Amino acid sequence: MERQKEENRTNVQQKYIELFYEDIKSDNHKTQIKALSLLTLMDLEVGKKIADWVNTLKSTTPEVRKQAGIVSVDINKFGRLNTYKINIYPQTNRQDLLETANQIKTKLIEYGFRPEQVNVKQETESFFERLGKPKGYEIRYDLGNEEEEANKLESIFKEVYPSQNFIKLPIGSNSRNSISIFIGS
Repeated sequence: MERQKEENRTNVQQKYIELFYEDIKSDNHKTQIKALSLLTLMDLEVGKKIADWVNTLKSTTPEVRKQAGIVSVDINKFGRLNTYKINIYPQTNRQDLLETANQIKTKLIEYGFRPEQVNVKQETESFFERLGKPKGYEIRYDLGNEEEEANKLESIFKEVYPSQNFIKLPIGSNSRNSISIFIGS
């Protein structure tokens, strides 16, 4: 099972590289810039190496080289979180936790996340009863699929919000390119 998973990952990686190569050798610099977005979907180490390589190519325009540099920095700074939505759920009926959630959102945007990536969501009591009430500051993620992203987010929080200890809490369902922060007491 694990071997088949790895083969699939390798095949997907190879397909991304083929698509990237086709677009990066295009004469259209807009197509070349779009190709760079594929690098964040690849294995991050490979994506960064390719972005750094494009940044040295004299055959690409300065605009494409600049964008390659930005992609390389983003891969280092965000990992795959750059393609994720971050949803922050403060516990119901707690104004102090809602304010904290908005502070976290502000800190993440100041760090470099796009405003549309970070959302504060107020939910009903039944939502928390169904998913489990938070016992502090929790990063909820799908174990096996989002562990790398949860680790990256935890390290970002240590930098931007060092006064709080964010605990990673694996959950049993994949939330498709979104990761959740639950805040409670």
